[in-house]
Amino acid sequence: MPYSAVADALASVTGLDGQVVIDATNRLGGETPPAGRSSNAEFVAANHSGPVAKAFNLNFGSLFEQASSTSARPSNIWTGDEGARAAVEQLSRDLSMEPVNGGPLENAATQEAFAVLLMAIVKDVGDGLLFYRFAAPQNF
Repeated sequence: MPYSAVADALASVTGLDGQVVIDATNRLGGETPPAGRSSNAEFVAANHSGPVAKAFNLNFGSLFEQASSTSARPSNIWTGDEGARAAVEQLSRDLSMEPVNGGPLENAATQEAFAVLLMAIVKDVGDGLLFYRFAAPQNF
């Protein structure tokens, strides 16, 4: 979807004032974020009055249902406003994933760039889509 369509969609959404918005988009084709922002999430934040987070963009949606059957919870990296923490972390746990905070929304550009690296890893592993996990050694 072109970013102009994203901007148009955001402009037409009503009733979200003050609500948490979670951006799960990626820029795998090398697109630049809209309106001179460093990330899609920062574009969303500039056009929204509530807390914003970048989350769920580094997990494959088709695997979500399998997360609860893994021996260790997969991770869900998120960056964003502190006001989004409770919602993102609860949604992560509801999906049987462990939320991992990557810092403030300013880090969303790095998170978006990591998606390209993750796709290269998936291709190199060659076993299809995968989960990732960040944990202390004693938690494996």
